[in-house]
Amino acid sequence: MPSEDCYGVLGWPLGHSASPILMGRLFAERQLTCQYELLAYPDYPGILGLDREHRQLMGFNVTLPYKIKVYEEIFFESRKNAAWSLSPEALACGAVNCVRLHRDKFGSVTGVRGHNTDAQGFAAALAVLEPSRLAGPALLMGDGGASKAVGHILQTMGIPFSQLSRKATNRPIPTASGQTLIAWEHADDDLIHGHPLIIQCTPIGMWPLATAVPPLPPKAMGGIGPHHRVMDLIYRPERTLFLEQCEARGAHVLGGWTMLKEQAIASLEFWLA
Repeated sequence: MPSEDCYGVLGWPLGHSASPILMGRLFAERQLTCQYELLAYPDYPGILGLDREHRQLMGFNVTLPYKIKVYEEIFFESRKNAAWSLSPEALACGAVNCVRLHRDKFGSVTGVRGHNTDAQGFAAALAVLEPSRLAGPALLMGDGGASKAVGHILQTMGIPFSQLSRKATNRPIPTASGQTLIAWEHADDDLIHGHPLIIQCTPIGMWPLATAVPPLPPKAMGGIGPHHRVMDLIYRPERTLFLEQCEARGAHVLGGWTMLKEQAIASLEFWLA
């Protein structure tokens, strides 16, 4: 691989990102001389806009808040341009966290492939959190791009789930895919107690705002107990305040580092395939 090839992570903000260090280690292990950059954009630049500013970019990861925007751009472009496509995993998740750019000998982009490695990463992390198969039901906190991959894996495993969402207001909303959207303010101790698997999918509690916790009503945390398995997708800090609160009530907990590492390995394999 030419030394001028580079990869990166697209998102905003990116001050918390461990991806450059993690991907740098993976490059070194495979004796690759490519670079990995932070592609920090407060407004979505579009894939071709990103290309105009980074002419050696061969692929990039996508983090908040752009996983769904990238998916939508590739999806609509693919309807008129066969050189743009989405992998089955990305289509199943409805979100993209990994993009590969195809270039001709002059360096022009000739094709774009969107993929989702979050699903693979989450499945690996879930096996660490609970090696025995969980029956559920699960409760997803948040409905952003990361939650799409989580929901996809849960559906694949046959684990029913509900989802806390700002889209729900006065009453739970059933969705076409079978889960139920519940307003955050309607979460109580009975709801929490009845969902032994909880996945925190929002950026709430991420560095530098590490003292923040998800906006659950105070009484809701009373439903957490030793029968719970709780995962927070945040990896910085490695253990969020929310996880510490759950662990103090007897729950088994896991931070986001395992998922980050597994999806990074899958991203590199996708780029080099």
